[in-house]
Amino acid sequence: MGHYTLDAAYMKFKLQLSPRLEQRQMMTLTPLLIQRFQFLRQPYEHLIEKVSEAVKNNVMLEFARDDVLMKRFRPSTSVSAGLQDDFLENRADRRELTLQQFLAEQLAFKGFDEPDRSLVEGLLSALDERGYLRDYPQIKVELMQKHDVSRVKVDQALGLLQEFEPEGVGARNLKECLLLQVKAHQFDSESLRQLLDQVIRGHLHDLADKNFSAVAKALNIPAEGVPVLAAFIEQNLTPNPGLRFASERDNRYVVPSLVVRKNGERYVIDNLEQTQGFKLKVSDAYLAMLDAPSTDDQTRAYLKEQLQSAREFLEHLEQRGQTINQIAETLAETQQMFFEKGIHWLMPLPQSELASKIGVHPSTISRAVSDKYIQTPHGLVAVKLLLPRRVSGVSVQYIKRRLVDHVHAHPEWSDRQLEQALTAHGIRIKRRTVNKYRHELLSEGRVQLPPPEFRHPRPGAKKDIITLP
Repeated sequence: MGHYTLDAAYMKFKLQLSPRLEQRQMMTLTPLLIQRFQFLRQPYEHLIEKVSEAVKNNVMLEFARDDVLMKRFRPSTSVSAGLQDDFLENRADRRELTLQQFLAEQLAFKGFDEPDRSLVEGLLSALDERGYLRDYPQIKVELMQKHDVSRVKVDQALGLLQEFEPEGVGARNLKECLLLQVKAHQFDSESLRQLLDQVIRGHLHDLADKNFSAVAKALNIPAEGVPVLAAFIEQNLTPNPGLRFASERDNRYVVPSLVVRKNGERYVIDNLEQTQGFKLKVSDAYLAMLDAPSTDDQTRAYLKEQLQSAREFLEHLEQRGQTINQIAETLAETQQMFFEKGIHWLMPLPQSELASKIGVHPSTISRAVSDKYIQTPHGLVAVKLLLPRRVSGVSVQYIKRRLVDHVHAHPEWSDRQLEQALTAHGIRIKRRTVNKYRHELLSEGRVQLPPPEFRHPRPGAKKDIITLP
């Protein structure tokens, strides 16, 4: 399935960009495209709210199957609930996560070096329940003094935190929160991203006041396009990224869209939205009314309009399900060792590579994995965490895992020999990087010092033969 294209019937709003942006390139942002963005990005608990509202407002839509998935995650619901699978049987405490707990779990996946790890940990502990850092100047000074680092180092740690889920977390104000979400969105068009960036940076007050003409004049775009931009921001971005998680005053919960289970010798991934979520269909009764000769023209016109809207709605749901299924299949193929052995066996799978594997645009992957969670044998995690970027062809965690294996088997090996062994396994890495990771593993207590006779170069040997102290 390729990335989304639009029928000509929906190309109603064309926003002509400033001449300085891509030579007056024309881009299209339509109500249909906004809906598709929203359907892909929404977590399940928000999606079902949207679906319930649609069923209430469209006579042509009705539930073919009631939702079970959400009921499993309500705090008052028994975990077993008479269901066949037991993937949550021993993880009832994972139904409710505070924002800090959820971020801490992501931090464990990142494999940051010190002091980055401690700095990010300090920043996430200072977040308010909305996910904001309200007193960042003071927090920065405290972290600088505590860890004896520069201002730049703390700012860099903040940048690391702002890449975590939920998108927008770690922002210092509303504007930054929205900009972080736009940055993570990975639009098909760079021009669209720049336009939204401009609107958020300079015109939020005008949008709130519905002063669309002022925005259109400032950005040199048609006035009819500004309400579409405003609708996109309202429907696809959130000013409160942290409020989905539990706080001391408000019990909230995270609902996974996917679950990993063992099937024989392999792990497979089920789409819980499809196996335990709601199902919709077009109403047979109202279809019969539409075709009945006795139905008057006004009612028939109304039913046709409702049917068109219902079919578009069902198409959005189907596309969401197909995309999530394709992502699940690729994750199952790629991350078998992670499911079996844990974080240090997580294999690299950048979003761009995943997009290429399943034949969609990277922006589709970005939207589809946003705010989606997967129940794994190692806990409930954001799907994005199973899509680590490449580090010399593999993830840092995987390199360190292989280093541990080699050092345990051959404690006398030099960094050069370890480099050669890793290269033989398809891991392209430089000797100095091996040396760096080896020292980190030593400080973490995951490897031991070599025997005394191997700790220092022998006379006449190259200095890089043994680099551990």
